[in-house]
Amino acid sequence: MHKRFLPKWGVWICAAWALALAVLAVANLLLLTQAAGLYHDDNGDQTQIWIIFLLNVCFGLAFAASTYGLWRQKNWGRLLFLWSIVVWSGFNFLALFAPEILFSSSRQYTTSQLTTNGVRFMLGMIVPLLYLNLPRVKALFYTGAENIFESSH
Repeated sequence: MHKRFLPKWGVWICAAWALALAVLAVANLLLLTQAAGLYHDDNGDQTQIWIIFLLNVCFGLAFAASTYGLWRQKNWGRLLFLWSIVVWSGFNFLALFAPEILFSSSRQYTTSQLTTNGVRFMLGMIVPLLYLNLPRVKALFYTGAENIFESSH
């Protein structure tokens, strides 16, 4: 097996995806604090603002930690990323298809927007779930897995 075809590249791409999601969560936190402020209630329900703020903190920390875990090929990083991406996608699906549950002023989406965003969130969840659970990829996250791939060529 050639080194360039090792599944490590896919794991590193998943780590980059986790890092991008962590940066997105931090950017959302900055936008939220800029747009709404933390101490006044000009934009509506203050509880809703705090819930969104706390969700972004949790997702930012989870994705940042899973970035480190994936990059270092730790199984806890793989599992944390998989759980985080499933929960994150679930919240995004809920906000997309049933926004009135989470938000008092729900935005109306067109059919093409629903389809595009639904496919985007679905692929963002399914691709890592499938890839990181492949047996040859999963083996990378266990001690001594590097020797399995290096001794086969």
